Amino acid sequence: MSFKHKVLNFIRRVNGTKQLEDRINTLEKKNAEVLDSYNALFNNLYLFNEITPTRLVVQSRELILEMLDFIDNVCRKHDMQWWLYGGSLLGAYRHGGFIPWDDDCDINMLRCDFEKFLDVIGDELKSNGLESNIKVKNSFHVNDVTLPFTKLDYWVGKDLIGFVDVFPTDYIKYFDEDIKETYLSEHRKFRDEIKAGAKRRDLLDDIFENLNLSIEPTEHVITGVEDTDFSFGIYDADEMFPLSTIKFESREYPCPKNPVHYLEKRYPDFLKVPQKIDIHDFHHRLLKTENVHEILDGEINRLKEINKNFK
Repeated sequence: MSFKHKVLNFIRRVNGTKQLEDRINTLEKKNAEVLDSYNALFNNLYLFNEITPTRLVVQSRELILEMLDFIDNVCRKHDMQWWLYGGSLLGAYRHGGFIPWDDDCDINMLRCDFEKFLDVIGDELKSNGLESNIKVKNSFHVNDVTLPFTKLDYWVGKDLIGFVDVFPTDYIKYFDEDIKETYLSEHRKFRDEIKAGAKRRDLLDDIFENLNLSIEPTEHVITGVEDTDFSFGIYDADEMFPLSTIKFESREYPCPKNPVHYLEKRYPDFLKVPQKIDIHDFHHRLLKTENVHEILDGEINRLKEINKNFK
């Protein structure tokens, strides 16, 4: 091939590349405009309109509320504190209850209460006849990823019909500008060790030392290492405590003293519906449960009775 032909081919390739880049840029701009319009629509729907949930969603939420009431009873009995956390606190503040597309509840406890809760919850479930229904898991696996936080799963036979996630928060004595990197490193090591079969409590001493954590109150609190790695945050203790309360559906539950302090750090622009939404898809799976409405009604009424007569 002559030098002239090589030059001509190079020019064609360059022109073709530029046309491709222009085409990609045009498509990206159009996609961004579509996403922005959908996001504006969802904000209008979910923030300025009342959307009526289906019977299944109403029942599912009522079951979770009864689970929260049971947890609250246990915590009151044993002088422990808990509060709404993560998406549940966001839902309480922004929607007055569950985020419209959410299907579970997140709660938080200080480390001392979290450890105590894990020690007593088994006996409390047993004494109230719930040991065959509510199972406590301190870690689980999803697509070969280990999630080391605690779940209270509500089972009827082989059917999972509801769950509450429980996370710890730690006091931190001091930290520097590398704290997030250090935290994420500790989180990854913790998750890998749990996956390899290590016991959660056996790992805490080293984590407390490496992250400068404290059981005793300090000026700041930090997301517990059992949490998901993208949940990392450090908060002013005097903005978190003493706890307050917030409306959540038909109830009022504990929340941080200043919910905005937590929410604005965890969820930038938290008063708006985000463009990217994570959905568990649990309600779709729940709908496949045979006689699901009858099962949910039965377990809701059972939990109501247990909570009413809780000792």
